[in-house]
Amino acid sequence: NHFYYRQATESAAAFGQLTFNVTDAFRITGGARYSWDRKDSFIASVNSPGGTAQFRSGYPVNIVGDVSRSEKKFTWSLGAQYDLTPDIMGYVLAATGYKTGGFNARAAAPNTPFEFDAENSMNYEIGLKSTLLDGALVLNVDIYRTTLKDFQDSLLNPITGTGFIVGNAGERRSQGVEADARWRLTRDFSLNGSLSYNDAEF
Repeated sequence: NHFYYRQATESAAAFGQLTFNVTDAFRITGGARYSWDRKDSFIASVNSPGGTAQFRSGYPVNIVGDVSRSEKKFTWSLGAQYDLTPDIMGYVLAATGYKTGGFNARAAAPNTPFEFDAENSMNYEIGLKSTLLDGALVLNVDIYRTTLKDFQDSLLNPITGTGFIVGNAGERRSQGVEADARWRLTRDFSLNGSLSYNDAEF
């Protein structure tokens, strides 16, 4: 069995970010990105002459041929920072994300889905960044929630019931708390630690 797959990808984007200082202690930052992607592929699975009937039945001919997809996407981010004290900064952030769709680059039986769609994300964060004890202690805490739509995952082949393909597995949600600290006890000795709690489902 011979599997042929080739792909040419073109990608372009325009993006930018701007920070506006409302006051000396309060800042607003916004960003935007416009992406364009195109993928052109060729997919074919063929059997070599002389292969046994059993082998051919296990690896059937599947010539998909030339396929292409083109995507355009606008994503953005918006955040704010506020200096609660000279040593403690609080922030909030909301942002979208995007992963292009594509094609499965592996041999598969006829009628197996060979294309998957783009994955989109929505992320929210709120946190604190601080430098305490005259700079000896750095402590950061973050609470987050991320939702992925059309989550790209490895799925069991729906035609054969064996093997895996990339497909869209619905929605996935991940949320939790993260914290990290670095405490410099002396000039030559520091303690580092981190903590994370994650609650996810899809």
